[in-house]
Parts: sequence; C-alpha cells; structure tokens
Amino acid sequence: MDDFLKWCWLLCLTVAAWEDLRTRQISSVILIIGFAAGIVSLCSSGIGEHLLAGFIGLTMLGISKITGGALGEGDGWFYLFSACYWNIWEIGGLFLGALGVGFVWATILLIGKKYTTIPFLVCTWPIGAWMVCR
Repeated sequence: MDDFLKWCWLLCLTVAAWEDLRTRQISSVILIIGFAAGIVSLCSSGIGEHLLAGFIGLTMLGISKITGGALGEGDGWFYLFSACYWNIWEIGGLFLGALGVGFVWATILLIGKKYTTIPFLVCTWPIGAWMVCR
C-alpha cells in the first residue's frame, strides 16, 4: 500500500508541475486529492515522523505571504501535503534537490539572457520521481 500511495503522490506532483509550468497556478482539486491520499498514508505509517516535515510547507506558505507570491502559495501547499507521505529528511532532500535543479535552470537562463520565473514544482519533479523509483 505504501508504494501505491507514493506513486499517487508522484502522479499529483506530475499534474501539479504541469499546471505550474503552463499557468503558474496549481489546481485546488489536485491539492485536495493529494491531501486525501496523504491522510491514508498517515494512517498506515503514524503521524509522529511527519509532523516536522510539515514545517517546510508551512515555511514556504509564510514566505509566499511575506514576498507577495514570489514563491507560489501552491508550492507551499504541495509541500505541506507531501509531509503526509515523506519524513523530514526526505522532504528536506526533496526541497534542497529542487533548489539545486532550479539553480542550474536559472544559471542556464541567465547565460542565455532569458529573464523569466521558474516554476518550483517543475524543479521538484525530477527529485520526486527519483525518490519514488529508488
């Protein structure tokens, strides 16, 4: 069951990343589906190891409010519900890996003199896919 739920999480990430790339918004339906499956995941693994992981999503939501949306609110909500599936070390690795992918992408854009925003969940996708498939 645990592997199935992680694949459900990856499916939610895939759809959310695609929406983030196309529209710079994440559908609330995807977030609700992800939270619902995450609750099932929590029931099978226990809530203790996931509480701290939620801190990253809450921090991202706070940064979104402070910066007026420079970091999207949907990214924070996605990371918050991801805490239902992954522990603090896995969420931390996911976040740092996404920052690394974003840094490389931003460097390439900067070298090419293309100034645009980078959708964070698109940067999260390759790390998330690796986490599920490993």
